[in-house]
Amino acid sequence: MSILVLSSNPASSALLQTLRKRFQASELVVVSDFTGFQNALIENSIEIIFVDPASAVELDYPQIKACAGSGIPIFTPLEQQPVSETGDASALASDRFERRGANGEPPFINHVYQAVQALLGAATDPTMVLDLEGRIILANDPAITVIGRPREELIGQEIAKVSSPGSIQLRRNAIEQVKKTKSIVRIDDEGSFSSFDSIFWPILDQKGEVAQIAILARNVAERKEMETQLRERDLMLRTVVENTSILFAAIDREGSITFAEGKALHLTGLDPHQMTEKKYSDIAPVFSVLGEGFRRALEGKNYATHVSLPDQTMMQLRVTPIRDDEGAILGAVAVGMDITDVLQSKGQVRRVNQEREAVLNSIDDGIIVVNNAKKIVYANPACFKLTGLDTLEEFSELHHNPELVRMRDQNGKPIKWSQLAPELLSEDKSREVLFSLIPKNTNTRRWISLKSSLIYDEASGDVRYRVVTAHDVTELKTIQVELESIQEELERGIEQRTEALNQANRELQQHFNELQHAAAEAEAIASVASKINLQTDLPDILQTVIDETERVMNYPFCSILLYDEDIDALLLAGLSPPVRLPYPFPAIPRRSYEKMIAMFGTPIIISDTTMIGDVPGFELLQMVNVWSGASIPMIHNEELIGLLNIGSAERGRVPSPSELKLLKILTDQATIGIVKTRLFEQVSESRERLRALSTRLVEVQEQERRNLAIELHDEIGQSLTLLRLNLDLIARLLPGEPNVCVEVQSHLAKTSETTVRLLDKVREISLDLRPTMLDDLGLIPALASLNERFTSRTNIQILLKHSGLEQRYDPNLEITVFRIIQEALTNAARHADVDQVSVRVWADELFLRLQVQDQGVGFDVAAALQQQRSSGLSGMIERASACGGLLEIDSTPNEGTCITGEFPLYIYREVAS
Repeated sequence: MSILVLSSNPASSALLQTLRKRFQASELVVVSDFTGFQNALIENSIEIIFVDPASAVELDYPQIKACAGSGIPIFTPLEQQPVSETGDASALASDRFERRGANGEPPFINHVYQAVQALLGAATDPTMVLDLEGRIILANDPAITVIGRPREELIGQEIAKVSSPGSIQLRRNAIEQVKKTKSIVRIDDEGSFSSFDSIFWPILDQKGEVAQIAILARNVAERKEMETQLRERDLMLRTVVENTSILFAAIDREGSITFAEGKALHLTGLDPHQMTEKKYSDIAPVFSVLGEGFRRALEGKNYATHVSLPDQTMMQLRVTPIRDDEGAILGAVAVGMDITDVLQSKGQVRRVNQEREAVLNSIDDGIIVVNNAKKIVYANPACFKLTGLDTLEEFSELHHNPELVRMRDQNGKPIKWSQLAPELLSEDKSREVLFSLIPKNTNTRRWISLKSSLIYDEASGDVRYRVVTAHDVTELKTIQVELESIQEELERGIEQRTEALNQANRELQQHFNELQHAAAEAEAIASVASKINLQTDLPDILQTVIDETERVMNYPFCSILLYDEDIDALLLAGLSPPVRLPYPFPAIPRRSYEKMIAMFGTPIIISDTTMIGDVPGFELLQMVNVWSGASIPMIHNEELIGLLNIGSAERGRVPSPSELKLLKILTDQATIGIVKTRLFEQVSESRERLRALSTRLVEVQEQERRNLAIELHDEIGQSLTLLRLNLDLIARLLPGEPNVCVEVQSHLAKTSETTVRLLDKVREISLDLRPTMLDDLGLIPALASLNERFTSRTNIQILLKHSGLEQRYDPNLEITVFRIIQEALTNAARHADVDQVSVRVWADELFLRLQVQDQGVGFDVAAALQQQRSSGLSGMIERASACGGLLEIDSTPNEGTCITGEFPLYIYREVAS
């Protein structure tokens, strides 16, 4: 509860102190001026306003009430007592406020607030108080429960907003009518309050005007439901009476009919109103039979009879006296029921029973009917014939006298009817029992099959009777015994044949398993061999051997140890599964291996690893749960290569002879793979050394050619030039004798010409050995000079094309391309027999490529390389390979030759960087 207190002196106000004691659990909003009063009304949900008397004097009290303006109750002592003549309103109000009533509370709180709260709280029906705008001011707990909203959310809400759409306008109309007429308004409310009879009650102020409106909602749902049920029952009863063959009439002491329904109206053709205007004696002959019954009823006796009506129906009529609370007879009630169908049904039942009796007597199977008391109430003649009994009483004696009919079960054990009856007559379901009996006064045993079924009451669903059918199956049983004998003999033959087939199947399965195992072994061997042949990496080969061994041998652990002759020990090279070991697997010295050979033989078979002793590393195997296994040595050229090992987590798990055989084959394959890999590594190393040697040889050759070319050009060329100059000088200095001069000059001229030719030859040899233009200007100028000299010597035209060669390349790459083209041109001049050769050189960001092509006689490249007829071809291929390039020679006899080279430029960029 939120209470607003307006006090000019909150610190010492008697009103405020009293309210704090009274409303300890409530929220007190205290303000000291009119502005705070207005803001508090806006910001808080205020339910009651208390005004201090002094504040009421300082401020305009009517203004305070007008400011509240929402129907919130406002209390102040000034309303109870006027201001004193001295003007001490505060003292008077405080005194009036502090005076206590009989229960010790302030009177105005007792008389107003507590009264309202007590009334609301005591009411069991939903009760609310509204202001004139229809907003909820107060609501008791039943109203909160019915509406289903919290109190703080409900207070201040318009009643229409918490109503169902169908009752909003109805409630608003009721509020307006109360405000207008100042009287109580009642509505039948089917809205949000379910079924309620709501009363809108005006609350008048001192001037007699409507200040607030109270709502009392009485729950009438139960009453309406009862009224609805009564109407439905009355309608149902009337429908039953009108639509059935029941006569119903009431007669007073004077014989007048006071009520009639059903068959009575049908027989007379009168309506209920016409019937009540007559006496029963006036409606002859229908009610003439009521005379005797009416007289007996007036004597206080009941009367019953059967009456044949004019419409050929039979009616059972009962007349009963009607008494008041003191037992005085007021009249009689006549109730009649049409029993025509019942009588007809009884006749039909008799005919059915006769027909049933004839059928049951003609059936060869015995039929016994047992009631709920498990007493035999019927047995047909066949039952007496099967058992030799004469009466139903003898059937009943079977419980007490088992010797009347001697019975045995299917195993020949004597049994009694008292043992069969509980199971046969069980209520849970139908049963079937087979047994043999010897009828009374005979020695012939007969086999009887008893089947029981249940007959249920259609109305209640309970079991009414049990019908037991007895069928003579002696002949069938005899045939069954013969069939069982034949069946047993047949089953014995089948068992013998089945056993023979099973044995053959086991042998076939064993043979199949052996073939399957052999196929798996062959597959594993072939797989290992093929993978080893395809692989050259030693770790891959070892992993392949381990995987295949683990798969075929079905051992959880497999490893390979390789022998290292440098340390004379075996090192772990492969392990599956890859177990995390606490420390590296140690090397096993060869002497430890030889010690194990001496202990366990070859191959090494270990049934328990605890027997190994102090061999390094085997404690690690026990840590990873390896307790048994075998080791097969890898031997090549009588030298130890390594060990192939298998392991198991079971003690005593050792490979069988066939498994050892397969393991030996896998070991041999592993040995071949390891040896092949090592040989391949050796060949690869030799090839790399040969390639490096060839590269170095080419570099040395080029250097020697460069040195020789320089020496020819600088030393010999200069000497020959000087010799020629000297010869020319000698020719000019010779004397003028004709004979001597002519001959000497002739020899000097020839010598000078020879010197010139020798100088040209030296210059040409120098250019062939090492073209200085290649070092100075680059590849294309050097090729252009080569083509010019080649054409001048051979008269073969060179078509040179190039692109993308604006930059310089690595000197080794340039000299390699130059030498390959030079060698290709030389071969074309010697063997192609052509007049023209095409030379093309181009480059991009990745590769430098060359192509030399002619349309000459061609040749068989493979044969030429195999017969090693041309060292030039091999030299070109080796030069290209030394630079990381690839050279292809494509030639066919009579179809020309094409030489293509490709050199990756990124190799030289990586080397340079």
